[in-house]
Amino acid sequence: MQHLTTADYTTVPWKNGLGTTQQLASDPTVSDYSKSVDFQWRISIADMVENTDFSIFPSVDRVLTVIDGMGVKLAIGGSAEPLSCMPFKPISFSGDEACFGKLLDGPVKNFNVMCNRKLAEAKVHILEAPCTLLLTGGVNFFYVPLGCGPTIFNDGQAMIKVAGGDSVMMCSTNGCDLAVFPESSMLTVKFLHVCITMKTSGVG
Repeated sequence: MQHLTTADYTTVPWKNGLGTTQQLASDPTVSDYSKSVDFQWRISIADMVENTDFSIFPSVDRVLTVIDGMGVKLAIGGSAEPLSCMPFKPISFSGDEACFGKLLDGPVKNFNVMCNRKLAEAKVHILEAPCTLLLTGGVNFFYVPLGCGPTIFNDGQAMIKVAGGDSVMMCSTNGCDLAVFPESSMLTVKFLHVCITMKTSGVG
C-alpha cells in the first residue's frame, strides 16, 4: 500500500488554460496537460468556482464525482439533455466532445478520473467504512474526502492510517482482502474507490 498525502499531490494547469487541478496520481506523471496528454490514466481534483468550459481530451473516457458542493450540470456536445452531476454520484462521459459545466448552487469540488480508452478503463465506487473489500487486481485507488476523520486501511500485511484528503494506492492486488474502518468505532466514513483495469490488447 502506498500512502499519499496532500504534500504528494501536484498542481497542474487545465489543458484549456482556464484553471488548475490538483493531480493525485497518474501513469505516467504529466506536469502540463496544455502540452501533453500522453497518459494511460489520471486521477485529480478540481475546484469549480464558476460556470466554465471543460477541456477536450480526445480518446479519453472520464468519470466525474462531485465530492463537495451542490452539483453541476454538464452540456456535452450536441446533446439536448445535460447530465446532472449530484454529490457522490459518479457520472461517466466522453472527453472527445466539447463540455460546458454549469454550477447548480455555488462552487463545487470535482473528483476526476480519466483513462485513455485504448489502454485502460476505470470504475468509481462510493463506499462507507467500516467494510471489507476483495480486490481483484489492476490499480486500486482510495480517496478519503476532506473533513472525514482518520481512517484505517489494513491489507493483512500492513496498516495505514489516513487523514481526510489523503489517498491509498495499491497495485497487483488480485485476491487481496482489504479492511477499511474509521479510527473511531462510533463513526462511519464515506470514501471513493477507483478501480483501473489495463487493456492488455491495447485496443479499445
